[in-house]
Amino acid sequence: MVVTGFATEICVETTARQALSHRYDLVLVADGHTTSVRPDHGEYAAPERSIAHHNEIYRHLDFPGRTIRVLPAPEVNFAAA
Repeated sequence: MVVTGFATEICVETTARQALSHRYDLVLVADGHTTSVRPDHGEYAAPERSIAHHNEIYRHLDFPGRTIRVLPAPEVNFAAA
């Protein structure tokens, strides 16, 4: 499953976790998800930090029996293997 979208820390994260739990291999498009612009101070991470954080989580996540890749959009290949 190829995952992109808005609300990195909510919708994108939930979709990625659900894909893995339903036994799909996962491609998180590193530059294909984003989140709301927030003030520089407060409880939430800035969008670029949130995106980077989630990309790193999925780069290092090991889920038994699943392939997980984090790729920039130009490297996503939809051709059959």
